[in-house]
Amino acid sequence: KNRLLAEEGIEENELNFSGSEIEKKVSVTGTNKAWIKEFMENCLIDETGLPCKTIIFPTSIKHGRIIVEEFEKAFPQYKGEMIKLISSDDSKSRKLIKEFKTNSLPRIAVSVGILDTGVDIPEVCNLIFARPTKSKIRFWQMLGRGTRHESTCEHKDWLPVGGKKYFMAFDYMNNFE
Repeated sequence: KNRLLAEEGIEENELNFSGSEIEKKVSVTGTNKAWIKEFMENCLIDETGLPCKTIIFPTSIKHGRIIVEEFEKAFPQYKGEMIKLISSDDSKSRKLIKEFKTNSLPRIAVSVGILDTGVDIPEVCNLIFARPTKSKIRFWQMLGRGTRHESTCEHKDWLPVGGKKYFMAFDYMNNFE
């Protein structure tokens, strides 16, 4: 609050943010830590105990970086391997997408405007909505990332024990409502 008032010239009565605006203006790491922990305790996992392929949809690139940082603080044993930010402004985005699709690690892709639509990774079993999505069409496209049937999966060892019977969506922004 003090930084916004002093450095950005924002008036105190203007400090009223909606859910999507707050992550763009204020870094709320406690919230990120809480849902990262909840996700890791409840996500679909493979037979080795690793999370199945997961896509996180953050509010911005900055928010995506914060998510990666908070995840790696909470789970230092996976640092640099389990989670990767994949954004449209990264010149290595195609390479990162290919690695996410064809390699066991990373298991979690933090996607900023790149895995929402048009990318087919059938092994995705967990989706995390960490941003509000106003477009119903985009929401259904994002949700569709988890709907691919097990028969289309090349890497069955990345799937939950017993196979991909369903996928999980963690909605921290009330998109389903």
